[in-house]
Amino acid sequence: MCVLQGRLEHRIIIKERAARTTAGFAASSGQARTREPTIHNSRAETPMQQSQRTSTHGVVIFACALFIPIACVFILTYWRAIFMPIVLAVMVWYLINAMAHAYTRVPFPIFRHSKKLGLLLSICTVFLVGLGLFQLTMQSIGAAEALYPTYEQKLDALLVGISTQLHLEKTLNISQLLDRLDLSSVASFIASRTAGIVFTLLMVFFYVIFLLMQQRYFHDKVALIVGSEERAASVDIVFRKINKEIRTYIGVMAFLAVITGLFTFVVLWWLGMDFAVLLSVVVALFSFIPTLGTAFGIVVPSLMALLQFDSYSPFFVVVISLGTMQIVFNNYLQPKLMGRSMNLSPFLILVSLAVWGWIWGITGAVLCIPITVSLMIVFAQFETTRPIAVLLSMDGKLDAGQSEP
Repeated sequence: MCVLQGRLEHRIIIKERAARTTAGFAASSGQARTREPTIHNSRAETPMQQSQRTSTHGVVIFACALFIPIACVFILTYWRAIFMPIVLAVMVWYLINAMAHAYTRVPFPIFRHSKKLGLLLSICTVFLVGLGLFQLTMQSIGAAEALYPTYEQKLDALLVGISTQLHLEKTLNISQLLDRLDLSSVASFIASRTAGIVFTLLMVFFYVIFLLMQQRYFHDKVALIVGSEERAASVDIVFRKINKEIRTYIGVMAFLAVITGLFTFVVLWWLGMDFAVLLSVVVALFSFIPTLGTAFGIVVPSLMALLQFDSYSPFFVVVISLGTMQIVFNNYLQPKLMGRSMNLSPFLILVSLAVWGWIWGITGAVLCIPITVSLMIVFAQFETTRPIAVLLSMDGKLDAGQSEP
């Protein structure tokens, strides 16, 4: 009995020691946990460290804001042979879809319920217009060669009159000016430019074909890229907004270009001017260039009238009629047709015209407004870039729902 009682007492002592050890470990763990916040608080950033971090963040943002536009301008300028045909193809693709949308609104059942038929008709229309412009250019070149001696004499007489009025010692002469030109270098320049234009047109043609073939898969591709249906719907809203604005702009400008060309042709044909059809097409194409295109569309036919006729009356008729037409179209008809779709600052339109004209020449001048509108719509979707969209807009009022929630 004594032995059994001793063993029981020994086991009780061991259990008490184990309990005291466990309690001590728990107490030490609790003290360690209570010290952790104190240690964490001792590592908090000081005001100086926060200021340094903020200044570093600002420097990084400023460097990115300065470097990214410069890099984009360099890439677009250096690789213009790659990017310019792509952008031109996208614009032609938009034009075809805008015409297809217009065909589906024709009040005939066969057009109203067939998007494929409207697309086919718009493709045929663009092809026939391009073919007609090519034939017109070739015919005008042949006519210009036949009429060149007549215009040379009239231009010489005009230069003599200018030299006399300015009291110049030497009389200006076209033959003398042409003799100073290096005709071989001019011919090589024209040949290289022609080859470049032909290559660009071929690239645009193939790009447009593949865009038309792939356009029905664009929405599915975007949904797969962004992952979730909610984000896909948000991106789809942005693309729909861009499509609507650019389609409206291209459709309205194409409609106004046709009316401008027809009105110009009627005026020039009534005056009996040479190259009336070609000049009308040139004026219609110039109407796509904002601001400067209007001036060129008046100056070119006016100079031709000054060269062809001996009196100044046709010159003033062309200036007054085309100038009045441009004022009515640009100040009344175009804003009424477009509404608020082109909510761009006039000053920034000129800046965009200068920038894109410097990067891509005449092509950039034609594409400056669609590109700027697309950028404004994209910038309006995000709070960080929304101020840029406000600066690009005319009145600072962006459409509801353009910014992200």
